[in-house]
Amino acid sequence: MRGRGYCGFYILVFWVRDMFL
Repeated sequence: MRGRGYCGFYILVFWVRDMFL
C-alpha cells in the first residue's frame, strides 16, 4: 500500500515537473 501510494505520488510530481518545464 505504502509503496503503491509513493509510486503514484512520484509519477504525479514527475508529470507536474515535466509540464512546468
